Amino acid sequence: MTKSNGEEPKTGGRMERFQQGVRKRTLLAKKKVQNITKEDVKSYVFRNAFVLLTITAVIVAFQSATSMASVFKSTWDSNPKPSYMAPASYSSALTPGPLQLA
Repeated sequence: MTKSNGEEPKTGGRMERFQQGVRKRTLLAKKKVQNITKEDVKSYVFRNAFVLLTITAVIVAFQSATSMASVFKSTWDSNPKPSYMAPASYSSALTPGPLQLA
C-alpha cells in the first residue's frame, strides 16, 4: 500500500471509498442489465416456472375465494334459516348439564 511496492496509496476518506465502490457496483449492474437477451429471460422463466405458477395459482385462488365468500354471505343473509335448525330457546335445553352421580 505504499509507493515502494508499486501500489498507489489509498486516497480519500471512508466516504469517498464507499462512493467509489457504489459507483463501481452500479456500473457492473448496469452492464449486466444491458446485456440481457431473450434467451436469458426464457431460461429464467423455465428455471422458475414452478414458483411462478404456484404464485399465480395462489393469487387466483385467493381472489376466487373472496368473491365466492361474498356470494355465499349474501345468499346466506337473504335466505331464511332452514326449518330443521332449532330455535335459540332450545339451545340451553340441548346442552348437557353437570353430571349427576347416583
